[in-house]
Amino acid sequence: LGKVKRMGRNEGRRPSWKKAIVTLTADSKTIEFFDI
Repeated sequence: LGKVKRMGRNEGRRPSWKKAIVTLTADSKTIEFFDI
């Protein structure tokens, strides 16, 4: 999950990545690249 750290603007934690996806969706289209 190295990419998670790149987009993990919140914290970049392993359990946070799931919630980060939903947050990033409203922030930017990072979900596309984040869509693992």
